[in-house]
Amino acid sequence: MQFPVSQEIIAIKRKYAWPLDTLRYRFQEKERYLTIGKKFDHRKITSRIQESYRKITLAHSFLWLWKNLPWVEMVLITGSTASLNAHQKDDIDFWVIVSPQKIWITRFIEGVSLILYGRRRMRNTMKVSDTFCINFYMTTNNLVLHKQTPEFAMQFVDAVLLYCRNNQTYKNLLLANDWVASHFPYWYKYQLQQMEALSYTKEKQKRSIFGFFYDFLDLFLGIVQIIVMQRKLPSDIKKILLANYFTTWKDSEPTH
Repeated sequence: MQFPVSQEIIAIKRKYAWPLDTLRYRFQEKERYLTIGKKFDHRKITSRIQESYRKITLAHSFLWLWKNLPWVEMVLITGSTASLNAHQKDDIDFWVIVSPQKIWITRFIEGVSLILYGRRRMRNTMKVSDTFCINFYMTTNNLVLHKQTPEFAMQFVDAVLLYCRNNQTYKNLLLANDWVASHFPYWYKYQLQQMEALSYTKEKQKRSIFGFFYDFLDLFLGIVQIIVMQRKLPSDIKKILLANYFTTWKDSEPTH
């Protein structure tokens, strides 16, 4: 049986016994899940899907946090929850896309807010169930995923769009990452067609004194957070401090 996804993706799914959801990847077969030489426990699959939807519903209840930050453009859920393969003990991973030079201020506000609500995943803790791990940030002027691996293609395709301020941002994200089509050609073509069918109104970019204030605050909070995290500063310090991008997705094999 020929599947319209790359062989690398097939190998990863088989290795970790992850279901290959044919409906989600925009093609249909008699069997919704790719067989791996043994019969799937459909009760276990159903349980994980239900748990994933419960976590997605929980994430929806915190949308007010991002909606009230005018520079947040998109929020997506990634990881096991987005793959509909979550366990009850799993945390919820997020991918946040913001306006240029707004990553550090966003990270600070999110961190404080989630700590107050007891939802932030803390380091060196064993209990992470239903905590929020915002581990991937991008800005609208830098939408290309630099690590173009099969694992990242899976993260991209499986990501659940939780919030989008402007559909044009999602279209730009697709266009900037056309390499994903080499792994998921049917999915990519379908998503792009959906975006092409929508009409957009270009919003005028307004710049005020508050904009410069937020830029400076973002720079300041970036320096503070880097110091607090005790991370070794890279050679290209200017790019990091201006928050053109801040990526922490692990370029490694997915956990199972």
